[in-house]
Amino acid sequence: MLQDWQQRVVEEKKELDEKIQRLNEFLQKFDDGLLPDAVLESMEARDLGLLEAQLCAMEEYSEYLKCRIERFNK
Repeated sequence: MLQDWQQRVVEEKKELDEKIQRLNEFLQKFDDGLLPDAVLESMEARDLGLLEAQLCAMEEYSEYLKCRIERFNK
């Protein structure tokens, strides 16, 4: 059984992974031109770059959480 703080780490990773999925879906729709014109027109290259950098950071953080969770059973 997990301790309270360990359960919070598990929940944090779950929530983070859901956000990663949603951001990935948004970026894919952007790449495919499937977003409303207003969104496509308002996005500047810098904004897109920042979102992609944010996604990379989120994925890296998720990996750290995964490593921590794997150690809970050791």
